[in-house]
Amino acid sequence: MKVAIFSVLFIIFFAPSKCSETHKIDRNPPETVGEAYVESWVSNEHPDASGFILSIPINSKDLNEIALDSVLFRNQYAKLSKESHVSGVTYKAHFITSHNGDNDIILSSDPMEEMKNKTPILPIKHAVELKATEAIVSYLFKGKTRYFKIGNITDQTFQ
Repeated sequence: MKVAIFSVLFIIFFAPSKCSETHKIDRNPPETVGEAYVESWVSNEHPDASGFILSIPINSKDLNEIALDSVLFRNQYAKLSKESHVSGVTYKAHFITSHNGDNDIILSSDPMEEMKNKTPILPIKHAVELKATEAIVSYLFKGKTRYFKIGNITDQTFQ
């Protein structure tokens, strides 16, 4: 009986502490983050392959202040790569939207042949509803992973 009471008390006192570990999104992006934009691309080698690149400029001289890690944009997840240039630093994420050139599916009685099929790109299920012009970015700030939402992402494909 004592074990049951102890178990119930343990659950009551320590189970809610896990609630604080959920991913909280900062209301505003850090001040160092500039205006994000997206550009579409089409492969020269494979005309059926296309996608887009999301660019997030950083407007800070102190680059140790923030380090962007990854982004969730248009139901796809991608790692951000850092590109340094004369005017500052830009983080970029590359997304593939179609690759129709090699979409044949191998159906065979031999499982080893079917293993040659390419894995389809599936949309990510997430708890936050995002518009086509919004993204969630994860970043490191003082050694901790944090998240912020950016909106009004402009499409510079045809500009």
